[in-house]
Amino acid sequence: MDTCNARIGWAGREYGFEPVTCGQRIGLRCYQATTGEIVRYCAIPGHEANVRRQHAEAIPFSATDMTTVESWTDAGWTESEMREAFGG
Repeated sequence: MDTCNARIGWAGREYGFEPVTCGQRIGLRCYQATTGEIVRYCAIPGHEANVRRQHAEAIPFSATDMTTVESWTDAGWTESEMREAFGG
């Protein structure tokens, strides 16, 4: 079953730490990340921002051409603009 992908903390394990995710299953919203994965977040305050920081959203360039996809950062810049401005 699908759950919220927001990280709410870290759990100590034998060989390090692992993220603890929210696990909410009711009232989820979702979008497609640039990796092609469908990521989900719930309505708890801060969870949408947490998920969007982890996974860049794939946004089509135009409604007529749904095959061309560019990723956007939280700042509203495309990934390629960020790389050009800050290197990488």
